[in-house]
Amino acid sequence: MQNNLIIKLLDLPDIVATDLIQTDETVIFIAESKQNSIKCPTCGEITDKVHDSRWQNIKDIPIRDKSVIIRLNKRRFRCFCGKRGISETYRV
Repeated sequence: MQNNLIIKLLDLPDIVATDLIQTDETVIFIAESKQNSIKCPTCGEITDKVHDSRWQNIKDIPIRDKSVIIRLNKRRFRCFCGKRGISETYRV
């Protein structure tokens, strides 16, 4: 139930909030994409092979005088044609 409220609050329907960390000054939303595969921008084939993943911190507007950070697990996929691409969900 809490995840649905966080998604509505952030207005990011393609993102799943997996955790919430609160400190005295900061609220951190841990999130990742619902997508497990992407369409290759070069050849058009669907691929689900993860090439790389990194954490990206995105600073959002404050809530109740606390700074807000969305910590996103950003994944890159590798296609069978050899090209690599980032899911469209993560393009910020």
